Amino acid sequence: MEAKGIVPRALPASGRRAPTCAPGTGIAALDDHSLLAELELLHGTDARLFEDEELLGMVMPAIRSDYEALEGYRYQPGPALTCPVVALTGDNDRRLSLDQARAWSDVADTAFDLRVFGGGHFFLGEHTAEVADVVRGVLGC
Repeated sequence: MEAKGIVPRALPASGRRAPTCAPGTGIAALDDHSLLAELELLHGTDARLFEDEELLGMVMPAIRSDYEALEGYRYQPGPALTCPVVALTGDNDRRLSLDQARAWSDVADTAFDLRVFGGGHFFLGEHTAEVADVVRGVLGC
């Protein structure tokens, strides 16, 4: 976007490793049963979803596509971002280390901030108001 003259007010990156980190873990290639087991480990999906075959049939393609997109992305080095970057993560995220979150600073030319909340990958559910405050602050709202 910045290369096209569109400079975002800020980039909040939540629960996601920096683009400079190694790509994903091959979750997209797992069979449905293993992919569901992986989702259960993250403790962010209502367990009733795993029991409803019809609903699973509707959402599994979208879930798999999300993992394919994440794991297929390859970082192309370029100019650092001129907008502030804030990385948000849970202190017990099984899929994102603090170093991977902190690595967002490698692509930030100006301000970088790392905010760590209690919880796992879905820390947002337990800290909605706090996260909203951080995002409002970084966006200047």
